Amino acid sequence: MARLRVLFAPDSFKGTLSAVEVAEALADGWARARPDDERFLAPLADGGDGTVAAVAAAEPAGITRHRVTAGDPLGRPVEADYLTLGDGSVALVELAAASGLARLEPAELDPGRASTDGTGTLLLDAIERGAQRIVLGLGGSATTDGGSGILRRLGARLLDANGNDLPPGGLALAGVARLDLAGLPQRLATVYLVVASDVRNPLLGPTGAAAIFGPQKPRSRAGPTSSRRWQAGTSATFPRPARPAAPWPPCWPSRTAWGASRSGRGSSSSWS
Repeated sequence: MARLRVLFAPDSFKGTLSAVEVAEALADGWARARPDDERFLAPLADGGDGTVAAVAAAEPAGITRHRVTAGDPLGRPVEADYLTLGDGSVALVELAAASGLARLEPAELDPGRASTDGTGTLLLDAIERGAQRIVLGLGGSATTDGGSGILRRLGARLLDANGNDLPPGGLALAGVARLDLAGLPQRLATVYLVVASDVRNPLLGPTGAAAIFGPQKPRSRAGPTSSRRWQAGTSATFPRPARPAAPWPPCWPSRTAWGASRSGRGSSSSWS
């Protein structure tokens, strides 16, 4: 039987296995049946679960893994990783690392009160370490807070009509009246943020983020009416940012290179 060259290039299995783990499992299974074939592992990611693991597997220049204690979607402490690349000026942060569905048991899922605060902790750590450009991978979140938890952790305040701070979670945003950015660190003004996402859904409407991706999460007890209300309130209150022109991070392989390529004959590569 002729020897084959086989490429394994999966994405993650949401909430279960990372792309790296899926690629390894597929390659190991293939090797049991055809041990002499040459196997190439190229785990992929789209910004969601497993993006950090897939990029780490590619071993880009100057890669460093940082482990930070951050809050999970319900505020409990967890250990979450992010990467810096090159000379440390570029960072890769994955929203799902701290704020993802995989952080919660099925019975704990409550997107109305879940927060992205933990992701804000990762971003703040990267900024304090000197990152000038941050790639934030979106996807696989357990939250519907519009990134308000990130803003809080960075120093912003979300206030109601009486000037009181809102509690965390998406449903609380129905009462947002003002966004106070005075507490944001000055250093943030020099940081360029790249959002890594494979969708273009707007916030509101029939193709809006909640309408399309809401089924991945259980409905909040407050129901869809409250969800639409806070979305509309948030859209009217949050400023629309300008899109600055900036080159792609110089140490990044390409705009689509979210995977790794390793080869082996008679054995497959593995990564931790």
